[in-house]
Parts: sequence; C-alpha cells; structure tokens
Amino acid sequence: METSFICYGGSIAVVVKFYTEQFNVDESKYHQVKVNIKKWILSRKVVAGQRIPSENELSELFGISRHTVRHAIGDLVNEGWLYREQGKGTFVQEREKRSGQETNQRAKIAVITTYLSDYIFPHIIRGIEGVVAQAGHTISLFSTGNNIQTERRCLETVLLEGVDGLIVEPTKSTLPNPNIDLYFLLQQRNIPFVMLHSSYVELNASLVALDDANGTYALTRHLIGLGHRDIAGIFKQDDMQGRNRFRGFVRAHQDAHLPVAAENIVTYGTEEREVIGETFVKRVFAQGAGTGKPTAVVGYNDEIAVQVLMALRNLDISVPKEVAVTGFDDSRLATVSGIPLTTVRHPKAEMGETAAEMLLGLMENRDSMWVPREHIFAPEIIVRESTVADLLRPASQGI
Repeated sequence: METSFICYGGSIAVVVKFYTEQFNVDESKYHQVKVNIKKWILSRKVVAGQRIPSENELSELFGISRHTVRHAIGDLVNEGWLYREQGKGTFVQEREKRSGQETNQRAKIAVITTYLSDYIFPHIIRGIEGVVAQAGHTISLFSTGNNIQTERRCLETVLLEGVDGLIVEPTKSTLPNPNIDLYFLLQQRNIPFVMLHSSYVELNASLVALDDANGTYALTRHLIGLGHRDIAGIFKQDDMQGRNRFRGFVRAHQDAHLPVAAENIVTYGTEEREVIGETFVKRVFAQGAGTGKPTAVVGYNDEIAVQVLMALRNLDISVPKEVAVTGFDDSRLATVSGIPLTTVRHPKAEMGETAAEMLLGLMENRDSMWVPREHIFAPEIIVRESTVADLLRPASQGI
C-alpha cells in the first residue's frame, strides 16, 4: 500500500511516497529497502545498538537479491543510520554518534513554512538560505499551505529522509495539533528545531518571532490618536499571530478607556482568507459610511487590508477621509495597492537570518539544544496615506 502527497518546495512540486510493509514496484528496489529500514528505526521497531536482520533474511523478507540488499545497507551505513561489526552483523547507530559523524560533513537542514512563494515568505526564505549556504550546508524547502495533514506529511518526509536541523512555521497554531507526536519524535532523535512566528503551547521550543501584540497595539493607538473612536478589526483565528494581534487591539482600547464593540470584530480561518475583507466591507458598509459605522479598520495583515481598500473603493467610500485602514507586515502589497498602507514592518530577511543562525547554534551545542532560545523583533509602524492623507513620504515610528 502507498500514500502519496505533495509538499511544495520552491517552484517544484516534490512528490514523496511512503510505504508500509508492501512494496511499490515502480520504486527502485534498493531505495525501498532503505525506506523501510529507516521507518523501523524512526518507529523504534529497532533501537540503537540492536542488530537488524541479516542480508539473507532481508533478501528473503523483501523478495530481492542479496546484492540489492547489500547496496542499500551500505548506503545506510555511509549515511550514519547503521554500523557494521565484523563477524557480528549490522546494527542501528546511536543518533548522537551519527550527529558527531555528520559535523564534518555538509549538514542537511529542512525548512517548513506555510507558504514559500507568496507574500513575505520569499524574503524569509532568502534570509535562511543565505546563512545556510555561507555555512556550507544544504537546504530543503517544504510548504504546508497551513494544512495540518500536509504538515504531517512534510514532517514524516523530514524524519524519513534524515535531517540535522529544522526551521518550521507552525500550522494553525491556535488549534490542538495532532502532529505533536512527530515534534516529540524530533526531540527524541535529538534533531534541533526553531519555530518561526509562533510556537505550539505543547512544545518548549526555540522561537524567532515578531511582537505581534505590540504591533497592533501601536497601530490602534495611532488610529485613536487621529481621533478614531469606532474602530473595526479583522483577525485570523487559527494562527497565534492573529490571537496576539487581537490582544494588542483590545489592550489599546482598554488603555484609551474605549469600548470594543462586538459587531466590529470579525475573525476568520485560513480557508476564508481570500474573501474575508470584501465580505466584511459589504456587510458593514453596504449603505455607505457615516454615523454608527466604523471610521477605521485594522486588518490582520496587508492582504486583508488591501481587500478592504478595494471593497471600499467599489462602494465609493473615501480612504482615509471616511474610513482609515491599516495592514500588517509591510509587504509589497502595502505600496502597490493604489492607496499606500499604514502598516507594521515585518523584518522578513532578518528574521530568516536570525532563525538560521539560531538553528546552527543549536546544532553546534547539542548538549543545550533543548534549552529554549528566543528572539522577538520589536515592531515598527510605517505611516502612509491609508490613515493620514497627503503624506509626502512614509514616516516610521519605533515602539
């Protein structure tokens, strides 16, 4: 039996097949042997120091020649999964010893993010790639599409193929995640990993992130400072970044002694991200702006803010005269949207570089790899014409 899936890496779809005890004849026979033995090791059917079946036994078990089995075993020995003892057999290598062997070789690093070629992610990936390449290591890229099942397949691939370190952006990080067992397996195998943007509450993991709560706090205070009192917010509910940004939005209202109107808060999930801004505007502003309507909208990110801008334009509602709009991330969208967006700068490439440097540090000091490290970037507001009309140039405000 087989299960096929696609994890997107760069512009190429990499199709990875996992096997149970039955073979697919389309795969090279020696590779099938390697895959199954790796699965035995990862699932702890065989453990460090335990002898695996002999070449004759494996040949009979898999129905292939001893020559093919010997070829596969030789590869696994060279890769550090197994070791041979003359006259005794072939045994499972300890992870620590395998890691020690690999420090003199080019390390294999995997990167799993929700997206690769969209939005701010190309800049983050370039930051990671620059540091990894300079260190002389190799990198594999995977994308989950913020789908929990795809995240599991990517993690299984990483574990099966063997990596020395991992940078991963959580998938739907506010929801209970059934893939936590694979993160625990990474820890058991002493494979260090660094989380991007947020982490899972079940894990005590190293993290590189932006201070989302203070970012939206500052945006909301900026709007309040301009005289806005009826402010709407659109926030993502299945990622921790959305929860933190909502928290900053609420705190800004509390500090200004302003109420947060329930009808002004909209939450959405990943599957709604392409339409939520337009849907919100049509519901709230169908009869136009004015008395009883929000005078400002805080978008979860620049994508949502641009949807709001376009929908307001279609209703002939003036921005920022009638309704001000803010985004988050300072993506390319923020300056090509017709009306430049007030937003929070995301460090992008710098975040990627920091995550890669943190991971390399964990790989070099494996004795302390599970002592969590953390780097939180301070937010910076970029003020543009979506909140303040007729600006000659954008102004930035540190926090």
